[in-house]
Amino acid sequence: MCHFAQMNKIRDEAVLKKFGQRVKQLRKEHGMSQDDLAAECDIEKTQIYRIEGGKINTTISTLKLLAEAFKMTIEELMKGI
Repeated sequence: MCHFAQMNKIRDEAVLKKFGQRVKQLRKEHGMSQDDLAAECDIEKTQIYRIEGGKINTTISTLKLLAEAFKMTIEELMKGI
């Protein structure tokens, strides 16, 4: 793997972890469990777990569902990411 590709991978992982931390913070601020958030978004709890852990690069559709669950815009959801 070239040096540039390695740098991008590290940077992408940092963004995914930061986004996951943001989702977890918002979930807790809203008094929701992972089960609650998954049910609100109609997605699997394991997906919430993987998002919060920075393990997956979520889709735009899921971003929209998460933002709606937190009663905010996608822009607000992504604040600081």
